[in-house]
Amino acid sequence: MEPPPTANSQQPTAPPLNHVFLHQINCNYHPSSQPYVMRNFRTFTIWKQGMDLALEAYRIVNRFPRDELYGLKSQIKRASVSIPSNIAEGCSRWSEREFARYLEIALGSSFEVETDFMLAQKLEWIQEKDLVEFLDALHTEQKQINALLSKLRASTKSRRP
Repeated sequence: MEPPPTANSQQPTAPPLNHVFLHQINCNYHPSSQPYVMRNFRTFTIWKQGMDLALEAYRIVNRFPRDELYGLKSQIKRASVSIPSNIAEGCSRWSEREFARYLEIALGSSFEVETDFMLAQKLEWIQEKDLVEFLDALHTEQKQINALLSKLRASTKSRRP
């Protein structure tokens, strides 16, 4: 058993994260002829906005009735977290087609959140002002995800033989 460190002893420290390394990692072992360049999800505006939407969704649903803990409240929390989570997971995928698939899932989750909030408003659990503000931000997110999907689809079509 090692003695506890003293004030004079030096503890090994982890090297600082290299943000350039996190942004692009060239992996030459990819089966295709092109080296793999990892996408850094933290740099995507749609991921940042998705995180903000998830936080706001949590704030709003915390005002729902307590007996809704395992119903609509839980569903909104899961679906709102799914938006940035799927964007992040898609960034780890090898192909643009796979990345696009995760963006489609994130987009689907955004429509699920929209529907759930509209139902909550009909149940009078959310104020009109809060709903309008949230949906404005959500619609911006949906448009931006869709725009990126369109670019990815166009680039994969142009590379097909």
